[in-house]
Order: sequence, then structure tokens, then C-alpha cells
Amino acid sequence: MPIRTTLSILAGAGLALLWGVVAYPVIDWADNALYWRRVRAGSDVAELVGHLGNNTFFEFSRAAAKAGLRRSDTIKGVVDNATLQPDGRLRLFGWAVDTHKGNKPVDVFLIAPKVAVFMVQTSRSRDDVADVFLFPRDYIKAGFETTFDHKVDCAVARAAPYVVVVNQDLEYDIVNPQVKIAGC
Repeated sequence: MPIRTTLSILAGAGLALLWGVVAYPVIDWADNALYWRRVRAGSDVAELVGHLGNNTFFEFSRAAAKAGLRRSDTIKGVVDNATLQPDGRLRLFGWAVDTHKGNKPVDVFLIAPKVAVFMVQTSRSRDDVADVFLFPRDYIKAGFETTFDHKVDCAVARAAPYVVVVNQDLEYDIVNPQVKIAGC
């Protein structure tokens, strides 16, 4: 192989390495910083978590911290049932509560990384949850049950979905690190 070809290959490999190691992370960091500045100004929780929905369960906490969300030990919850209906709509049923602010609703997000993000707010009475956390039964509305209008397929189940709960103070917890969706 001629020396000129070898030098061209080495120069190309060097430029690719420089791009991968230096330039791309700097551009990515700047883009993320500008995005989060816009999101924090708007403070829309659904938009914020929707953007974080591209992250896998393992990457979510780090990305959430960069976005200004704080992890909470007082948020609890469970998805009792997630089912893909025959008509292609997703049904989600369960409960979530912030044990320090039991009477405030929380937002529940089912995140299927790089596929979809679904949101529902707690609004139903759950006497079993009130009894466990020693709240008066009419004090908290920890339950949620919804069937989303957007039709999906089993790609949601294959994307390793997980559930994140966010309160009004932008505190969160991952309450179900892996959700099994029946019907797939």
C-alpha cells in the first residue's frame, strides 16, 4: 500500500477519533444545556419527563438530575395492571402517592424508552393504600386507572417500560423499574 494511502487512512481515523472524543460530547452538552434552560423556564412537567423518555431505566436518574428533578424517598406507587387491549389501546391501573403530601395528586408516567411516554394523574380513592399509609380514607386520591386513546403495539412492551412518579415539587421516584404489559 502506498505511503500516501496509509497516511490518508490514519488522518481520517484521527479525525474520527477527535470528533468522537472531543467535539461530539461538547456539542451534545451545549445542546442539552440550552434545552434544559428552556424547559426550566416553562416548568411543564409532562414536557420535561417526555424529553427524559428517551432514556433507559438505568440512565433516567442521571438525566433527571441534570434536568433539575430531585429523587424522593417519600413517593411510593405500584402499577397493578398494564394491558394492551385488543383494539391497540393501553390500559394502566395502579396507585401512587407522596407520603408527605398525601392529599396532593401526583403525575404517573409510563416510559417506554424511545417509543412512547404515557401520563396519568392520580384521582381515584384507594382505601387499601390509605390504610397502609395510615391516611383517612377520604383524605387521599392515590389511585389511577386509564385507557390511553393513542393506539400502540407490542413495541411498547419490548422497549423495557418503567414507571416514574413526579410530584408538584419536581421530586420523582422510579416506582416500577420494569413493567410487564399483558397482551403482548
